[in-house]
Amino acid sequence: MKLETKVGLFFTGAIVLMGVLIFRTEKLEFGGKRNQSERFTVFDTVAGLALQGKVLIAGVKVGDVRAITLENGKARVAFGLSKDVPVYGDATVSLGSIGILGEKFVDLDPGHSAKGPFPEGTPLPSKAGVSLDNLMETMSDIGTNVKGVTQALNESIGGEKGRQKLDEIVDNIR
Repeated sequence: MKLETKVGLFFTGAIVLMGVLIFRTEKLEFGGKRNQSERFTVFDTVAGLALQGKVLIAGVKVGDVRAITLENGKARVAFGLSKDVPVYGDATVSLGSIGILGEKFVDLDPGHSAKGPFPEGTPLPSKAGVSLDNLMETMSDIGTNVKGVTQALNESIGGEKGRQKLDEIVDNIR
């Protein structure tokens, strides 16, 4: 075999290998995703959710996020699901995150078979998941309430009269 032929075969093989690696790292597939069905849902906010994010059931990846669009002031999330994953009439979708500040994913509860299959083309019902922002807001409200209780106690027991009242209560207990 000539040297030119060997070099040509080497470069052709290298280009094919590079193409395969690019398709694998970019998660692209030839001919679309035929073994997946497409579902969608609507959320008030999807901050932190990315395209090609995971769709999980009980921590197992069953699909990926395909599109995130704005529709009537809400976020419409379209995702592909493996065709062997059944989705029933009482299915729900929420957003979850891995760790406190980790990546966001779509958490799917497929429902129960007694409810029958979920109709294609209709949005899956979503429920608000616990986010770090909601948690911080709740903690702020708790802090405000504790501050109010402390202030009320200080006003009723504070000062010299309050100290005398506490001394009388302790004396009566003895």
